[in-house]
Amino acid sequence: MKQKLLLALSLLLVMAAFATAQDIDPAMAKQSTEILAKMRKVELLNQILPLVLSRDQIQQILPAIERVRARLRELTIKEHNALIQFDKSSERMIDAGMKGQMPDQANVRNIEVFYEAVDINRQALMGENLDNVMAVLTKVLNKGQLKVMANSLTLKFFEPDATSDEEKDDTVKERVFVREILLDPLTYDLLVQMTK
Repeated sequence: MKQKLLLALSLLLVMAAFATAQDIDPAMAKQSTEILAKMRKVELLNQILPLVLSRDQIQQILPAIERVRARLRELTIKEHNALIQFDKSSERMIDAGMKGQMPDQANVRNIEVFYEAVDINRQALMGENLDNVMAVLTKVLNKGQLKVMANSLTLKFFEPDATSDEEKDDTVKERVFVREILLDPLTYDLLVQMTK
């Protein structure tokens, strides 16, 4: 999971740096982002629609997802506030580095500790969020819908280190489905639209 997160963050940073360095037309970048969002919605619908969720089921699931989104917003604000503390020291180290001076190793270690803390906090929050959403889903969905959830994704794609026991465990597979599909930021709006 950590490698996947780092890969995704790296890819976003590389794309942003490339776009800035290449002076990409902002309208083209916006259009590309919108098309990518539509493509992702198609992928999500491809996973959600086989569950054949009723309007009532969706209405019972949405509050759980709303609580997840609120908690993630709170964590993002905390991370931002912590990040602000690195602004001036990072700027000083960049200025010094441009003059040939190595960055202060204590500050470099502080940056590494910050990234580790962010990763730990996000993983802990995701675990709690998964527990809470799964508690709702096991009450709201029938056994057939849970089975569809468990069998719709290839576990090894999302969890390359999964053991053979985990690959057979429906609960593990359901949790991956929730993490990758139901808690995707675009899913919430799709589910809201499906209730209309």
